[in-house]
Amino acid sequence: MIQMPLSKVVYAGWLEYKGTSILWMSTWTPYWFVLTENSIKHYKDDTPRANVLAEFQLDITTRIVLAESEGYSNFRFAVVTVRDTLELGVTDL
Repeated sequence: MIQMPLSKVVYAGWLEYKGTSILWMSTWTPYWFVLTENSIKHYKDDTPRANVLAEFQLDITTRIVLAESEGYSNFRFAVVTVRDTLELGVTDL
C-alpha cells in the first residue's frame, strides 16, 4: 500500500461558511477549517480526526477575493477555484 505524504497544515481554526439562502437570507455557520499547502477542508467541530464535510483542492489558479460584508463588521472573503467558490468569514477580529 502506497501512502501519500501528509500536507503541511498552514492554518487551522474557526471560520464562518456562507450556506444556502433561507427566505432570501444567507446563513453563516461556524465550521472548523484546516488549510494545507494544497487544500482547504472543513469539519463540523475542532476534532479533525472526524470525517471531512468538504475538501476544496487549491492550485495555481486559486484566487482569494475580498467579499462584500453585507452590513457585517466581520471580515469576509471568498476562495475561488476552478470548480467552486467558497465564501468564508472571520468572526474574531
